[in-house]
Amino acid sequence: MIKHPLSPAGAGGAAFGLRLVPAVGFALMLATAAQAQTVTITSTVGATSLDDPGSYPTVETIGNFSFDVPAYYTLIGATISGGNGNSGLNPTTAAGVYSVAGDTVFTCSLGDACTISDAETAWSYTFTSGELADLVAGTSNVDQLENLVFAISQSAQGNINLDTTTLTLEFAVPEPGSVALLGAGLLGMGLIARRKRA
Repeated sequence: MIKHPLSPAGAGGAAFGLRLVPAVGFALMLATAAQAQTVTITSTVGATSLDDPGSYPTVETIGNFSFDVPAYYTLIGATISGGNGNSGLNPTTAAGVYSVAGDTVFTCSLGDACTISDAETAWSYTFTSGELADLVAGTSNVDQLENLVFAISQSAQGNINLDTTTLTLEFAVPEPGSVALLGAGLLGMGLIARRKRA
């Protein structure tokens, strides 16, 4: 009789093979569960015009980005884009540091196109991995994304004129089939362990 190379000699070979099946199945289950799809969600702050505050430096809130995100989503990327100037009023905006959740996304200095151009100028920024943690308040709780403050630390005289600003967040989301498979696998392993104890 030819024995399987993984089976120990004797009658225990079949039992060894049966014990190997759950282990292999569990490994495959984990590999499948690790797969995730990517979801992109956006939030906007509409075109904005704020009067010169009259004193500098000063911090002003331009608007808030709000996201309704399920707790099992994982934030993996973020970009923001907008335009300096408001076509309805003025093609330039005030000098200062523009930020979201305390992270700088654009700096407009006196003499730059943002303060002297006769046409709106576009800008964009991609958040670093460390800044992604800032967006969720230093935790993995994406519920913190419900109210992200878009602000300016204004450094010189001028009205704040901005076109629509868009914040785009990218999330990793477990596929429903993988989540179900993971749950079934864990349940199966629990039943096997229970039978062994019995």
